[in-house]
Amino acid sequence: MTSQKAGPKPINTARRPERPAPVPSPARSGTPAGPVRQLQQTIGNRRTGEMLKAATAADATGETAPGVMELKGMPTFVPPPPIADFLKERTRGNVNVRFGSLAAGQLEVRRVGQRYSVREQAIPLTHPLFTGALAPSLLVAVGDGGKIRGRVGFDGGKGNLAVLIRKSPDLVGLGALDLSRLGSAINTLENGALHLGIKGTPIRMGGAFTGTLTLEAVNEAITFEGSAAVTVRGLASGSLELKRSTEGIVTGTATVGLTLPKGFSGNVAVGWDGRAITGEGKVGYTGEKFSGEVLLRLMEKGAAARLEAANTAPERTPAPAATVGPRSDKVDYVVFGEGDLTFAFTDWLNGTAHVIVDPRGNLTVIGKITPQKEFILFPQKDFNKDLFKVEARASYGIPVVGNIFIFANVGMGAFAKLGPAKFYNIVVEGTYSTDPKKAQNFTIQGSLNISAAAGLRLRGEAGAGLEILSHDIKAGAGVNALAGIRGYAEATPVIGYREKGAEGEDKKGEFFIRGDMEIAAQPFLGLSGDLFVEIDAPWWSPVPDKRWTWPLGGKEWPIGGSFGVGATVDYVFGSSQAPSVEFKPVEFSAEKFMTDLYSDKATGGSGDKGEKKGAWKEKNTRAAEPPPKQAKKGAAQEGEAPKQSPAKARVTPGGPKKAKKPADPNARTADGKTVRQYQAEAEKRGKRPGAKEPEKKADKPATDVAARMGRVKTALDQALAYAEKTGIGLNELNTVLKSIRRRKEYGLKELKARDGGENWIVAATLNPTQDLKTVKKKGKAAAAGDLYYEKPFPIPSYKEHAGAGAKHKTLYTGRAKADKLFHEKRDRKTGQVGKWESWARQNLSEPLKKKAADLGMSDRDIVRPRFNRAGEKMTFHIDHIVEYQLQGDDETENYWMLRGSENSSSGSTLKAAIAAVRTESDKKRKEDGQPATVKIFFKNPVLEGNAEDTIYWRKSEIKKGDHIAAYEKHRDSLKNQLKE
Repeated sequence: MTSQKAGPKPINTARRPERPAPVPSPARSGTPAGPVRQLQQTIGNRRTGEMLKAATAADATGETAPGVMELKGMPTFVPPPPIADFLKERTRGNVNVRFGSLAAGQLEVRRVGQRYSVREQAIPLTHPLFTGALAPSLLVAVGDGGKIRGRVGFDGGKGNLAVLIRKSPDLVGLGALDLSRLGSAINTLENGALHLGIKGTPIRMGGAFTGTLTLEAVNEAITFEGSAAVTVRGLASGSLELKRSTEGIVTGTATVGLTLPKGFSGNVAVGWDGRAITGEGKVGYTGEKFSGEVLLRLMEKGAAARLEAANTAPERTPAPAATVGPRSDKVDYVVFGEGDLTFAFTDWLNGTAHVIVDPRGNLTVIGKITPQKEFILFPQKDFNKDLFKVEARASYGIPVVGNIFIFANVGMGAFAKLGPAKFYNIVVEGTYSTDPKKAQNFTIQGSLNISAAAGLRLRGEAGAGLEILSHDIKAGAGVNALAGIRGYAEATPVIGYREKGAEGEDKKGEFFIRGDMEIAAQPFLGLSGDLFVEIDAPWWSPVPDKRWTWPLGGKEWPIGGSFGVGATVDYVFGSSQAPSVEFKPVEFSAEKFMTDLYSDKATGGSGDKGEKKGAWKEKNTRAAEPPPKQAKKGAAQEGEAPKQSPAKARVTPGGPKKAKKPADPNARTADGKTVRQYQAEAEKRGKRPGAKEPEKKADKPATDVAARMGRVKTALDQALAYAEKTGIGLNELNTVLKSIRRRKEYGLKELKARDGGENWIVAATLNPTQDLKTVKKKGKAAAAGDLYYEKPFPIPSYKEHAGAGAKHKTLYTGRAKADKLFHEKRDRKTGQVGKWESWARQNLSEPLKKKAADLGMSDRDIVRPRFNRAGEKMTFHIDHIVEYQLQGDDETENYWMLRGSENSSSGSTLKAAIAAVRTESDKKRKEDGQPATVKIFFKNPVLEGNAEDTIYWRKSEIKKGDHIAAYEKHRDSLKNQLKE
C-alpha cells in the first residue's frame, strides 16, 4: 500500500481528538485507550492486534486516521468528524473500520473533493454461519455516491459462495448433506446489512431422503428451516423436520407409523443426527402363533439382506456413524428387527422364541425355541386290594366317656400303579418362518415316559388311641414291605418338517420321525415307613372316616437283573420305504422310572379329602370290648380313687366290627346336639345300627361333555401358565382364548373372559356354560367397552427435553398409573390463547411490563412472544403439556408455548396412532361379540428424544421475563424480523 504525505500546513491538534496509541506488544505494559479499547472489548485482544498490526506502523508515521469507523447500519460512507478531519488533509489514508462484532480491519480510503471511494478490500470476518476450515473475509468497497457495498469471500476474496458451498457443504455446517443441486447463494453487503445464505435449496440426506432447506443470516442473526421426506420400506410416509443448533449442527426427528403386514402396530422414531440417518422403535406384534414386542431399526437394504441370509439379529447397540461427507450414491433404507416373542404352536406347546423381522414383515425364528419344561399327559393312578388284616388292642376304660387303648396290627394287600405319563425335555429348533419363500426345516424333540409297578405289600402298624362317644381316634406308625416288579416305557422321538426342491422348482415338504424307544423292567424289594392319624366314626356320626399320613421315606433293593429292549426308528411319512428299525438291549434306569411306590395317588369319595400321602383306609378293625361295669356310686373310700378293671388284650381277626362302648343317648356334642338327635338324623338318611356300611361306588365315567371340559381346562392351564405371575391384559387373553376356541376337538360354542375384580374369569360353553379358570389381571379392571392398552405407546419426542423432560415424563407416567391417561371423545373448544394471555397479564410484574414497553415490544410479544430465546422469529402455539386428546387438563397449569410446526405434526401423529389402536380393538371386539371401544387407557406412555430449548417457552420463563431479556439481547435483529 502506498501512502501520501500530509500537506505543508500543519493540522491544528488542539481541535483534533487524541490519537490512539499503538497496540502494545505482549511484552509491553500499559493499558490501551480510546478506539483501540473499544475494538478490544468488541472482538477481543488477539483479533484487534492482528487487525491493527499493519496500522500500527502506519500510525507511527501519521498515515492512519484516529478512531474506528462503524460500517454496520451505514448505507453510505460518511466518516465521523475525527476521521473526516483526518481525510480532509489527504487524498488517501488508512481508516480502521469494523462491522459490528463480525469483522474489523483497515481500509485505504481515497478522497476526491467531497467524495470518498474505496476499491474492494478484504478485512477479517468471523461469522457464526461459517464452520469450515477456510477463513472468510468481508470484501468492502465504496463506489459512486459513496454507497457501501460488499460480499464475503474466501482465500483472499476468491471463489463464488454458491460454488464453494456446493463443493464443500461443511463450510456452513452442512457437511453430511448433498447440496449438489444448489443453484445460487445470497451474498451481499448493502444498506448497512450483511445478507448471506441459501434459500429453498434441494438436499439429499444419507443418500436416501430428499427435501429442501433455507439457511439465511442477516448480520449476526441466523434463521433456518428445512424438512425431508421419509421414504423407508415398511414405514408410512413422514416428514423429517430439521433444526440447526447454535453450534451449527443440523439434526431432525420424525415419528412414523408402519406399513408392515397385519399384526404389527406402533411407530418408529426416524432421525438425522448430523452425520447419518437413524431410526428405531419398539412395536407390537400379534399373530396366529406369535405375540409380543420386537425392536425395529432402520438400516441399508444390503445390510438387512446380509443379516436375513445369515439368520442373524442386528447388534443390540449399533455402532455410531462415522464422520463422512455427503453420500452421492442412492441408498435404500428398510426396517429390520429382532425380539423375543411368545409362541403357541398348539394348546400344549408354547413358550418363547427369538425372531428376526425382515423388511417385508416376515418373522423367522433363529436359534432354539424354548417351550415349557414338561407336560403331564395323565397323573399317577393307584389300584389297591386288601387281602387280610388282624389287630391286637389293649383298652383301658374311662368312666362315662370311653376308652384309652394301644394297638398293633398287620395286614397284606396287592397294589398296582400306573403313571405318571409325562412329556419332558422338550426342544424345538430349526428354521421356522412366516416367509413363504423360505424353506421350513424344524424339529420337535421330547421324551415320552410311562412308568408302572405291581406287587404285594405287607403292612404293620402300632400306636395308641382314644374312644369317645363310639369314635376311635388313632395315632401311630406304620412299616411297609413291598415285593414286586417295576418298569417303564420311554420314547424320545424327533418329529420334524423339512422342505426340499431343486433350484427353480417348487419346494416339497415332508414330515419325518426318528428317535429311540426302550422298555425295561426289574423285580425289587422295598421298605418304607410313615406316621399316621386316623378317625373311625360310628354309623350315626356326621364326622367322616378320615386318615392322615406322613411318609418317612423308603428304599428299594433290586432282585436279580433287569430285562428290557430298545429300538431306533427313522421314517419319512408317506415314503414308499419301510421304517428303519434297529433293536438293541437296554438296562433298567432308575432315573427314568417315575412312579411313586410309597405314596398312593388314588382319591376317595367325600370324607377322604383330608387324606395325606401313603394312606390306606382299613375298614375291618375290631373295636375294644366295653369295660366291665363300674362299682356302684359311692363305693369308693374317702381319699382313695375308684378301682378300675384290669386291661384286657384281644387279638381280633378281620370281620365285622364288634360293638363299641355305647354312647349315652343324652350326651351332648360340641355343637349342642345330643347323640339321640344324630341317630335320628342318620336313620332318616337310611342308615341303621349294625348295618354294613355301604361300599363306595366307583365314580361313573365322565360324560363326553365333562371330558372335553377337562381337556379345555388343561389347555387353558398350559397356555396361560406364564400369566399366573405377571398377569394378562384383556386383548392378549382374548387372543389366547380364540386360538383354543377354534380347535374342533373341543366343540366349544364360546370361550370368553369376563371381569371378576382382580382376576379375569374364563367361561366355556358346551352345554351348559361353565367357569373354568381365573387369570390374574395386568393392570386394573376395565369397564364394559374399555380397553387397557399395555403396550408401549409413543408420545411425540419433543415432549421430553433438557428443560422440562423429567417433569413431563412424571406427569404422563403418574396419570397412566392413576388411569387418567386415556382417550375418549371430548369437546375441542378450549380457548387456550385467551386463557394464556389473561394469565400472562396477571402474572407479569409491572417493572417487567414497563421494561418491555421501553424496549419497544408489542403488546402481543409481551404476553405471547413471536421469537425464541436465540432471537429468531418463530410461530408458537399454546399447547397442552399432557395432550388434550389424552384427557390433559384444559387449564393454564397444563399450558406451554411450543413451536407451531411441532404442535401441528404431533397432533395428527397422535390422532392417527390412537385411531389405529381403536380400530384394532373394535375389530377384535366385534369378532368376540363385545361392545365397541369407549375409553382407551394407555398404561405405558413412552417419551423419547431431546428437543432444543429454542422451540418452547414455559410459564415460569414468561413469568420471570426471560423472553423480555431475549428481546433486549437480540433487539436489533428482531426489529427487522418482526416487521416482516
